[in-house]
Amino acid sequence: MTMSHDDRLEILERHCTMLREHFDSVEIVACHGGGGGGGGLTTRFEHGDGSWFERYGLMRSWVIRHEEGERCGARTDDGDAT
Repeated sequence: MTMSHDDRLEILERHCTMLREHFDSVEIVACHGGGGGGGGLTTRFEHGDGSWFERYGLMRSWVIRHEEGERCGARTDDGDAT
């Protein structure tokens, strides 16, 4: 049985609701590939609840940390470690 996009979004919404019982703000981002063979499209799903500003700050902080980690790793891979 193939799951629809609506089914996938419902799962995110349900888990976001459960997490909100324990956290002030929750943002869930997930993706689903379109199938094997590289011919399908990837679809992004997201759902959040709580303060928009908190969720935005959390996501932005996550991106900045991971981008910096990638930059540090690239410098180390190039032999420029200081």
